[in-house]
Amino acid sequence: MGNHHEILPEDLPISGPKASYTAMEAGLTLKEAIDKFKKEFIAVNLKHTGGNRSKAAKSMDIQRTYLSRLIAKYNLQET
Repeated sequence: MGNHHEILPEDLPISGPKASYTAMEAGLTLKEAIDKFKKEFIAVNLKHTGGNRSKAAKSMDIQRTYLSRLIAKYNLQET
């Protein structure tokens, strides 16, 4: 780990590739881009919480029931 002289950002487990925003592409309508962003955002938060909807909803500052509706809308049942 590291060069034994100093700790670099890449030596830390929190360091990693920067998030890419795939919703940012030409040719999408605003609604399509927003829907794509929401789907990715929800998937990332669910993965971060190990699929725990209550924790994910809390971290996104939305109601758990609303999150459940979004999960169904974006077909993220098995995240």
